[in-house]
Order: sequence, then structure tokens, then C-alpha cells
Amino acid sequence: MSVYVIIPFHSADYQEWKAIFDEYSKARDAWGAEGYVVYRGLDEPNAVTVVHYFADREGAERFINDPSIRAAIAYWNTPKVPDIHVYEEVDRLF
Repeated sequence: MSVYVIIPFHSADYQEWKAIFDEYSKARDAWGAEGYVVYRGLDEPNAVTVVHYFADREGAERFINDPSIRAAIAYWNTPKVPDIHVYEEVDRLF
């Protein structure tokens, strides 16, 4: 079962956000992330959504419950921290 953690971000500076996001690569590996996809808004390029891929629910929960992740999400989304969505894959066509 694949598990996905979907987190929306909004930053005044995408390049700065991406540089910091990239610094977390080793940490994401430690949490068991198998990969990610970054999406940017076509009309709002500082609106970003990240989908992280995990092999199981436990890895995803360790990731979303890590205080440093919560702090990073809050930093990039002030004044309101967005909902973090966790989904399991149940069907795929591609």
C-alpha cells in the first residue's frame, strides 16, 4: 500500500522555499519517504503543493508528527497552517 502526504505551501519567494525544501532531503529519507512531487500554480507560482510518497502509514505518520516538519510548514504558511492530508492509493491509471 502506498501512502501519500499532501501539503500545500505558500511563499513570497519560490526559489528560497525550494532551497530550504531541498535541505530536508536527508531528513525525508530518514522518515522513510520514497519520493515526492512538487506542483506549482500556473497563475500563482508561489502556491506550491508537495506530495510525499511513503511505503506505509507508519512512515507517513512519523513524518507528519515530527516537530521540525510542523515548524517548517507553519513558517511557510503563516498566518494559517494548512491541513495536511494523508491518503492511501487505491486505484491508478497511467
